[in-house]
Amino acid sequence: MLGAFRLMYIASILLAISIWENSHGYTIVLCYHEIGYNYKNVYNVLPEMFIEHIKLAKKIGINIVDRDFLLRSFNPSVPSLLVTFDDGWKINNKILKYLEEEKVKPIFFIYPKALGGRKFFSEKDLRKLQSLGFEIGSHSYSHILLKNLDEETLYREIVYSKEVIESITSNVVRFFAYPYGVYDKKAYLLASETYDMSFRVSESPVKSLENHHKVNRYIVYNITTLGILKGIFSKAFTENPLDYSSYSFGKEKTNILLRYGSSEVYHFPVYNPESSILIIPSVPVGPGWAVEMIKRFRDFSIEVLVYLNRTYVFSFYLAELHMEEFKSWGLQEMVEDFKEVLKFLYSRKKKFYIVTWGDGFDFLIALIRRNKNFANLVKGIFVISPSDFFTLTRNDLIQQSYFYKNLIENKKYVFESLTEINSIYAYLNMAFVKPFHKSPFNPKLRNIDAFIKALSMNKYFNVSFNEFSENYILDFVRELEYTPLPLSGIVWPTKYYLDLTEFYLSSQSNIADLLPNTNSKIVFFTTTNLYLPESVEVIQFTNKRSIVDFLMDVKTADEIIRKIR
Repeated sequence: MLGAFRLMYIASILLAISIWENSHGYTIVLCYHEIGYNYKNVYNVLPEMFIEHIKLAKKIGINIVDRDFLLRSFNPSVPSLLVTFDDGWKINNKILKYLEEEKVKPIFFIYPKALGGRKFFSEKDLRKLQSLGFEIGSHSYSHILLKNLDEETLYREIVYSKEVIESITSNVVRFFAYPYGVYDKKAYLLASETYDMSFRVSESPVKSLENHHKVNRYIVYNITTLGILKGIFSKAFTENPLDYSSYSFGKEKTNILLRYGSSEVYHFPVYNPESSILIIPSVPVGPGWAVEMIKRFRDFSIEVLVYLNRTYVFSFYLAELHMEEFKSWGLQEMVEDFKEVLKFLYSRKKKFYIVTWGDGFDFLIALIRRNKNFANLVKGIFVISPSDFFTLTRNDLIQQSYFYKNLIENKKYVFESLTEINSIYAYLNMAFVKPFHKSPFNPKLRNIDAFIKALSMNKYFNVSFNEFSENYILDFVRELEYTPLPLSGIVWPTKYYLDLTEFYLSSQSNIADLLPNTNSKIVFFTTTNLYLPESVEVIQFTNKRSIVDFLMDVKTADEIIRKIR
């Protein structure tokens, strides 16, 4: 049976390759910002990774287009890619030379107020870009939000910015990019009168150009791995060329940060599945770390669904403008988000097992308590290293509640910085492209060793690679780089963790009844307090190892498979 599945899997890969190579399609517009080694800036993309992005596009048959294509039709017969850069960050000569050699002609959107800054283009640089055949567009004058502005300010940002750039380049500026991708009706109308084309931000391809002043773009971040980018590129094809599908839910949400949905489900199918697994990850430790586990499940004819909550899928580029939105991102909102996903799960008419870890299990407990019918879909639950909530006394929970309340009172609606997570992606990317070169972030170490050290020092990932060979680590790095699944939630909302604390404080049952304090590797425990049917078995994997250690260990997947089969 396993051999038959492998043949079917190979056939699906060959079909996917055929689709990549022969499909008609749409246009993807990518928006880059800084190209360099600034891992503290989530908008920074490593030079080596930018080159990998272009290589990937060409490898899968995407046609790279320029401004002439824009003005001519923007309605390709083949999947196409347009590259743009925002703000005017300096780009080193190596990347400029690469763009020239590969005949990639991007649009550089500049805002004049930044010109001549320490890390930004000068007027001389703009003229050089133009001499290389690159297009210069406007990104407003001072990069402010184009909403609710008086006429004088709006004129300065949209019209005067054009005049300034034209005075520098002696060339007509035809393209405009709305700062933050946001605009109101007045800004839209003035941009329409002033430019040939205007670009916004929208997580979708350009399928037609009915409106020249609402052209969609995807923002590329440091945390955009090749796997995530490949998922974006797949949107340029009329048929899905991937071996998985993704579904968005909650698009009707009114929250400004949830413009494209409040949650997602990734479906990794197999031919004639024997069982189904739903993965519910924690917020700090994302499902990307389970890439080997997912592959193992699929090898044994187990299809996998992965749930991503709003901390993974919101419009990050708007977060700095709307930090106050996070103050309402609590447990109730997360549970409410899941209702639409629950309908989707019911529509499949299949029971499934759940694999969860960390605060993902806390969420699952709350979910089952508040949606009792959900348990009817569940065949079993596998819990990997549950969160610290199960080791806390009532007094600990009270103190923790005060801590989170104090953060919220001080307007700290997100209690964890993205910088540390961002650095992990930067180390990963360098370990992928140049594993044996010196690390730009830690010159005393090779990139692969710097990545290992960064993981071992991270309090959430805390991975030990002592038992693994270098070749295994290199393969694992490649798997991480090519998974479409994130390694962590982008933000960790304070309100969510306050609500989880209050949830346990208000629980009528003892926390120990839900999950006993034990160091045994596999534990069977009572599930009465979870309102689960007696037939549902709950199995715990726990000891002093980190969650990521468990997810990486093939023995964990094999134990789950053994219990399922």
